[in-house]
Amino acid sequence: MMRLLCSLLSINVVLAASSLPFAKEFWTSPEFVNSFNGSYRINAELEPNLSTAERGLLVQMQEMMKSNKKSEVLSTLKASPLLQTSPSIQYNYANVLREKGELDSAISYYQQALRKLPSFRRAHANLGIAFFQSQKYDEAEKHLQEAVRLGSEDAIVKGLLGYCFANASRYEAALLSYRHALQVQPSFMEWQIGVARCLHSLGRLEEALRNYEGIAQAQPENLDIIFQISLIKLQQ
Repeated sequence: MMRLLCSLLSINVVLAASSLPFAKEFWTSPEFVNSFNGSYRINAELEPNLSTAERGLLVQMQEMMKSNKKSEVLSTLKASPLLQTSPSIQYNYANVLREKGELDSAISYYQQALRKLPSFRRAHANLGIAFFQSQKYDEAEKHLQEAVRLGSEDAIVKGLLGYCFANASRYEAALLSYRHALQVQPSFMEWQIGVARCLHSLGRLEEALRNYEGIAQAQPENLDIIFQISLIKLQQ
């Protein structure tokens, strides 16, 4: 029995530091959908003024998006010569591609928009999201960080950046990012799990245990959380 306990204790640090599964439901959660849909809005304060043609095309696109006509939106934007020259049109085209799950194509158009407008904050944020969904966390981190550097306070950006940091075992930075995300979305479970995981990996066992137990009360069916609680109690 003692040998088994010693063996378990020898691997618990690795288990604590390993990534907890990222919930697939995150991408359809109201928090993410509302944040992403907000990125379609015209933001004249941070981005160059749109031409009359660009504004007209985006208004037309938004009307079609209200009826969820994504394929029609793509056809309309693709038929416009502005898709070759306008970072705003390229960015919105990429947004629709991302929503349809065409991540590689979306990434390509976000990159085109950024080549024309490197300070395009929302393009950096959404490119980071697309890379994250493709599990290319190093690339995701780079663009999410750039979005933050350019002034983004979006909780989704901060939370996903926290996951990227944790995935690279940079737990102090991850903890800070998760806590920034929780300031805006205090009840969002993915960020709470991130905080608990970072505290556990940093050896702050009492704090981690309190956080995990709070999560377990909200998600009693989450076996990953129950396992993490068991690990901490074994360590103690």
